[in-house]
Amino acid sequence: MTCFLNCLLRVSRQRLSCGGLRKLRYLFSLLAVFLVFKFNFLPLLGRASVRKVETVGAHSYNMTPKASYVSSNSKRVVVAYCKNDWAWKGLFELFNVSDERWHFVLKEEPERADIVAHSPWGTCMGKYTDVTEIFIDMEPNIHKGSENSVTISTVKPTESSVNVLYVPYALWSFAERKAAVTTDLIRNLSDLEAEEKLREKSRFAAFAARYCSRDKKLGETRTYFFDILSSKYKAVDALGNCRHNMDPPSRVDPPYDNDRDMVIEWYRPYKFSFCFENSQLTGYITEKLFNSFLADTIPIYWGAPNIDELVNTDAIIVCNEGNNTFKSCVEQVIELDLNRTLWKQKLQIPLFKDGALPLWLQWKTYSEQLLSMLIKFLDE
Repeated sequence: MTCFLNCLLRVSRQRLSCGGLRKLRYLFSLLAVFLVFKFNFLPLLGRASVRKVETVGAHSYNMTPKASYVSSNSKRVVVAYCKNDWAWKGLFELFNVSDERWHFVLKEEPERADIVAHSPWGTCMGKYTDVTEIFIDMEPNIHKGSENSVTISTVKPTESSVNVLYVPYALWSFAERKAAVTTDLIRNLSDLEAEEKLREKSRFAAFAARYCSRDKKLGETRTYFFDILSSKYKAVDALGNCRHNMDPPSRVDPPYDNDRDMVIEWYRPYKFSFCFENSQLTGYITEKLFNSFLADTIPIYWGAPNIDELVNTDAIIVCNEGNNTFKSCVEQVIELDLNRTLWKQKLQIPLFKDGALPLWLQWKTYSEQLLSMLIKFLDE
């Protein structure tokens, strides 16, 4: 850069003959190329520029802000998120949008903000006045919404809801992971690979839950099934606090040594693992099913009534039986456990019907919807 400035100074002291003009044009061309590669400084070349989602105050450990092309005339919109609010990790994915009108900047509790996004654990809402609020609820609750704010829900909203954006809990969990990304769910095992996976299985089934039940009896269904399967067929290893009868591995190596990924390593020795949600609500799907799949176990699932719209149910054991006797579910587990060929065939079935990552597991699907909801607030 210093060399370039010295050259420019020498040219400026000369009479701008035709040769001098050529040199000047050449030097400015070099400057443009330098700035593009060094600073993504595309305004020199036109209206479009490359900007990255800012991470001021963030302590992200598995997200690299992505570049998005925005107009040099776009309006800067500051989005505040709260300290100690885990929901911010997914916000960087949601706001990574390309738009000519708006350039979103995410900051941790800045002095001034245009939008504040927080979950029930975020305590910074009262810090800002005259801002647009985005409330993020990770719990299985149905929201009606409001004309004055945006609600992000992990349960599919009703037709009468207002400004409610559905973003699956499972997708939020991938924003926190260190050991897995959504594309890891695309699996195509050969017969030889499936046989190798089966050889690695030394135990029957795993169940891991911190609580046997919570408010409004959340979680009681999984303990009920645990008791049925254990009494009617084989003992199930309970690795968590609920029904605890087996200690998980005392040490898990990185990158699996974090809350989101640890259970994947816990499940690896097992042929089956429980994926029972806290509630049975449309669209409510957490990380549980994907943890089981990533551990190369057969997922035993209870939860979203529309699970067949989300995944290929041929790849899992679905226990959404209306009478809660789980008779069919138990029979499927026993059949697969006793038949090596059937178990391997089940493991080889793709989790998604077309073998590709579905739109509901891609952030861009929800980024576009969120932007359309925010436009009316930003235009005011």
